[in-house]
Amino acid sequence: MTKKAASSWRRWLLFFVLVCLFSLIWSVPASMLPRLLAWSGVNNSTAGTMVEISQTRGSLWVGQAGLVHIRNNQQSLVLENVHWQLRWRSLLAAQICLQISSEGAGRTFEGQTCINTSGQIRVTDMLFEIPAAELISTQLAGAALMRSLNDSVQVQGEITGVIEELLWQPDQQQLQVNARGLWSAAAIALQLPDPQTGRMRLQAIQLKQLPWTVSSRAPDQVFLQVHGVPAGAGETGDLVVVAQSDIWLDGRFLTRLQLTLQESTPRILRDILMIIAEPQQTGVYQLVWRNDGA
Repeated sequence: MTKKAASSWRRWLLFFVLVCLFSLIWSVPASMLPRLLAWSGVNNSTAGTMVEISQTRGSLWVGQAGLVHIRNNQQSLVLENVHWQLRWRSLLAAQICLQISSEGAGRTFEGQTCINTSGQIRVTDMLFEIPAAELISTQLAGAALMRSLNDSVQVQGEITGVIEELLWQPDQQQLQVNARGLWSAAAIALQLPDPQTGRMRLQAIQLKQLPWTVSSRAPDQVFLQVHGVPAGAGETGDLVVVAQSDIWLDGRFLTRLQLTLQESTPRILRDILMIIAEPQQTGVYQLVWRNDGA
């Protein structure tokens, strides 16, 4: 064999080996992602969080999961039909960076999530839309608030927003977050007596559009602010709501609601607020809910 032929043969052999190696790496199944999460420390049994991924399809690099269940203490979020793209360069920096999109059961999420070897989760530019009732009921503060009202309240509307940045260290229960959005078609349905029959029935109290923001006050504490405005011409609104809530990761919360009556506020609701709320000035009431934990 001539020297030229041997060199050509080696090049073809090297090319064949590289192609096989690339094919092997590219064909790593999507079921490998939970193992990577365990390697990152997110699913450490000593941490207060767990990510369960099931019904995986595709490859590790471009995959899909039928269900992703995210839990932290008593809070949980279930995502359906989750698609991801894993950025292979992030592995070189000892991170798992995923471009994620999810759509199902009225919920949509799209954005980037990175997890490093210490289990820290970083979310950036995450767009989402979720029914207000579902979002509130899955959070400790919201669930406790609904229980305190004996489940006689139904939350209506859609919450959309963007998580501009979120840094979460689950094992240390530390969180930094900046997010903003809108609660559209906001309404609270209450069990109130019907003015004509006197029988109890659900009546929707229209709150209009409610802009909201979430920011961090301390490593274990976030601050939620909702600021409603009076309805304009051609719009409906039974109450103007301004809310401020301090929420701690261990389940404690302190929520203050300022409610301003409108011309369309039902008479029975006006009477109830006179009993259960603290008047601030004419037509303005304040409600305070607190949970100091176990």
